[in-house]
Amino acid sequence: MDDSKIYIKQCEKAFKDIGIVDSSGLPNKFILEGYTFLLSDDKPFHVILGQVYRQDQLQEMVKGIDNEYHLLRCFFEFCSCQNHKPFEQLWLAFVMKEKYNKVWNMEEWRDCD
Repeated sequence: MDDSKIYIKQCEKAFKDIGIVDSSGLPNKFILEGYTFLLSDDKPFHVILGQVYRQDQLQEMVKGIDNEYHLLRCFFEFCSCQNHKPFEQLWLAFVMKEKYNKVWNMEEWRDCD
């Protein structure tokens, strides 16, 4: 699994669109930040809720969009326009483009113009 800082940041920013994906018993990483909880002594602490998505989870998200052959063809065409990136980053970018019409601008997911 890609655990680079850029991929974790991409997942963190994508979380508001994608949400939590069931891990089906497979190992998963979660990012926690942004929510306020109270400890028993009433001292607040903050966490961000997020998830680092696995490649199989990302593929599952776009399975129903089209038949698998056409989906893979679209993915490979999408990849041909990208610089060399780990597959998780490519699949996340593809999911965000196909399902949410968003692209990564090195800081956040933006709506496509």
